[in-house]
Formats: sequence, structure tokens, C-alpha cells
Amino acid sequence: MIGRAAAWAAGAAAWAVGPAWIAWRARSLHARARPLTAPERARHAAHFSPAMLVRVRVAGVRVIHLGPLAQAAARLFPLVVTRPVGLALADLVVLGDVAGPNPGHGADHPADHDADPRAVLFHELVHVAQFRILGVPGFCHAYIRGWALARCCYADIPLERDAYELQAWFLAGRAFDAEAEVARRIASRR
Repeated sequence: MIGRAAAWAAGAAAWAVGPAWIAWRARSLHARARPLTAPERARHAAHFSPAMLVRVRVAGVRVIHLGPLAQAAARLFPLVVTRPVGLALADLVVLGDVAGPNPGHGADHPADHDADPRAVLFHELVHVAQFRILGVPGFCHAYIRGWALARCCYADIPLERDAYELQAWFLAGRAFDAEAEVARRIASRR
């Protein structure tokens, strides 16, 4: 069981290491990144601002490589996500090969994330909105601290819970401003 002190330490480590890794990884993928396509922008225009959708870049990769903190966590806690199908790195969305089931997810991973590539992109766009509000160091701190306080349960990380809930609203056809909802949720936890 991880206590509050360990959660703060994990958050501090993420704040120290995470931003540098995110910047390095985003630079390494920049050459293969593309803007959202017109159909992707149209599909998400009701939920995200045009300014955000224009800034976002998408890089497709065969396998998404996780950062050093996530790799260490995966070794310590084998039921965490070990092969994600999507990853947000500030304004860059990395999409892995999403064809078929993803055996690398732990038992606590919501299955519907893998079922629909539209859901994966929406989910990662929610994380982009979270990055924009929290900043890269703030996102890293909140994510890892949330993971530690959730007793290493991926599905209970507050930023992930928010992304999955908004993803469910999106898949249900619900009309809402995702950026405003992300801002509201983050403000309620401060």
C-alpha cells in the first residue's frame, strides 16, 4: 500500500523526470507527426476548440514506448498498462497499432478504449486538454501522484477517470464542451 508521503514522492519524481522525457519523446516523433485530418477535426469540433484541434499533431507508431517512470512501475506492478494504444505528450497524440485486442493492458483497464480508434483519439485529446490546463510539469505530477494515491490502479487515476468518463459521453453522442469540463474537474480537485 502506498501512503500519502510516497504519493508525494512519486509526484515529485514525475515532476522532475517526466517533462524532460516528454520533450525528448515529442521531438523524436515530430518528423512523423501530422495535423488532425479534416474528418478527425470535424468529428471532434463539437467537443474541442478549433484552436486546440489545429495545434494537435498525431504520430502513428507500431508500439508506444513508455517513459522511464512508467517502465519502472510496470516492472513493480505488472497489472498496469504495459502497451498503451494511445499516449498524449502535451500537444502531440501518439497512436499505436489499435487493430485487434491489446494483450498488454492490465485487468483494471477499461476495455472499450481498445474497441474503437475514434475513442482512443478522443481520450488522448482529453489528455491534451489536461496538459494545456496543468502544464507539462503539473500534468506529470498530478498523473503520477494520482496513480500512487489510487494504489497503483490505472483505472482510478483521476485524470484517467475523467478521460474515460468523457470518452463514454462522446461515444454516447452527448453534446458537451470537453475543454470546459476538463477545466471544471481540475479546478474542483485543487
